[in-house]
Amino acid sequence: MSFKVKDYDEIFLKGLNNSYKQHLISRQEDFLKYIANREDIENFYVMLLSIHSEWLAEVYNAMDKVYKSNFINLATDDDLDKIGEYVGIKRRQATKAYVDLIFTTTKTLENDYLIPEGVIVSDKKGVTYRTHSSGTILKGKSSVTIPAYSTITGVNGKVNKNTLTHIENGSNNINLNGVTVTNPSPSSGGVDRETDDEYREYLKNWTSILQKGNEWCYKYYMNQYDGLDGYGLLPCWDGAGTIKVIVDRANNENNTFLNDLYNSLLRDVCLFDDDVIVVDAVKKSISISITVDVDIDQLNPFSRTEKNDIALMVKSAVQLFVDGGFRGDGSYYPGLSIGEDFIPHKLAVFLDNEVKELQDVHFNYPLNYVSISDEEIASTGNVTVDVI
Repeated sequence: MSFKVKDYDEIFLKGLNNSYKQHLISRQEDFLKYIANREDIENFYVMLLSIHSEWLAEVYNAMDKVYKSNFINLATDDDLDKIGEYVGIKRRQATKAYVDLIFTTTKTLENDYLIPEGVIVSDKKGVTYRTHSSGTILKGKSSVTIPAYSTITGVNGKVNKNTLTHIENGSNNINLNGVTVTNPSPSSGGVDRETDDEYREYLKNWTSILQKGNEWCYKYYMNQYDGLDGYGLLPCWDGAGTIKVIVDRANNENNTFLNDLYNSLLRDVCLFDDDVIVVDAVKKSISISITVDVDIDQLNPFSRTEKNDIALMVKSAVQLFVDGGFRGDGSYYPGLSIGEDFIPHKLAVFLDNEVKELQDVHFNYPLNYVSISDEEIASTGNVTVDVI
């Protein structure tokens, strides 16, 4: 069964033609011309036909929405969510960002000092994080690392490194006097609500998602897990029943996050005999050297100071393209993902969009693409920029 929407023009013109054939309106060419050109014309029948055509067009649009709401490929917004609810696959909502906080005492401890769960810290913009567990600064030590999650979801909850420096004393009846805090690494995770197109791919595979141990079951679960910048899956990497989960996160020194994820997969996703391993993506450093031309003409060249400033902008843009991070306007760019090759041409296009002063980009190295394996993720090494 197919359904074709009719708009106002189609309905109105069909009504006019039928009326013309049945001699209900004037057969003079000027009369039809006035109507076609939407010129002022005082004819009650035509005006009534126009009103009815608008009503019918609205009915067709409503019928079209109802028709599309039954198909995964056509449904949108709430209608797509209803299909997901029917098959048991919900849309991923915005997730929380994760960060490791270091709490440091400014005084010599004679006893252990407890940092309770639920401590609120914030940056200068007012973005807040809450500690996920408690931690103890041991006697004779000066600091402890505690995981925390953003109190808001989505990319607006992401933060750069060393920005969470204010302890909200008094919140949750907690006061930490003589203690400072910071985040030595940027946050991981914090993605916005899933788009219709992203959600649709999971709905197309809903039967596989509901089968524990299936690759799509892993994908669906990992897609909704808080604190991840990205992930990769290697099914049967060491034979049948084995799967390796590769995760992308800003700080891979704290294994608590990996252990929590591993235990969650065992509980919610794995079959009883699945052999799963969770590891951090291996960072593959890429050194990049480029020469850029910025002068529009020889009569009005940039000064050396201006060229130095442009070189810094280009270097920051290179790091943004590879590693991801925040732009100057506050928007977030994800960078290269796990297993994504570094392609110089893509970087050149990115730089052209990010730095408006550029006229030409020339790569000194690498000259060709750099292959990134399924267990690796590219990271910037030494970056040099020459401006001419």
